[in-house]
Amino acid sequence: MKIIFVVVMSFFFGMQAQAVSVNAPDPSPYLLIKVCVTDYFNSYKPPSCQTRQFLERRGSDLVYLVQKEGRSERKELILDSSLSSKVRPYPPATYVPHSYMLQFPIEVGRKWEGSYIQTGSSRSENRTRFGQVKDYGSITIGAGTFQAFHVLAYTQLGGRRSVVESYFYCPDLAMICRYESRDFGFREEIVEVTQIQHK
Repeated sequence: MKIIFVVVMSFFFGMQAQAVSVNAPDPSPYLLIKVCVTDYFNSYKPPSCQTRQFLERRGSDLVYLVQKEGRSERKELILDSSLSSKVRPYPPATYVPHSYMLQFPIEVGRKWEGSYIQTGSSRSENRTRFGQVKDYGSITIGAGTFQAFHVLAYTQLGGRRSVVESYFYCPDLAMICRYESRDFGFREEIVEVTQIQHK
């Protein structure tokens, strides 16, 4: 992964940071990443967790094997090269062309927008996401402390209403390491990273 550093003075979460531009991710197949919904803002539910492991590239897509806690089967999570969902197993959904979560190279100030169709188990919906990288700096999550890009997004849902989303991309993990939206009612983050031995 090529990282270009440009020294500037800025503050992120009260800490001094550097401006960084990062190209598209190159995930490691030797990391087992545990992701949990840690908070449900609008109701009480126990945490819901799953593990993700990078499997392979299929063309420009990134394929992960996902295992939900308490289940034996593993299903595929398919992301495009910008880590935007195309096929999500839990809860099941597809996105055409993709969900426009990020755009690379990623750097503070970058903006994007994109329209897509999300299809779930009961219906389909046209959505448009407007994203912007707000900051870069240190963030502490369940798995530890990492450098991350903070993205703020506004998503229009089928012309009915807009929701606000806040999420963080950690280049060292090649993954969105925290996501939260009070409009959608939950926070999700990486809580554990395990190094898998090379065979």
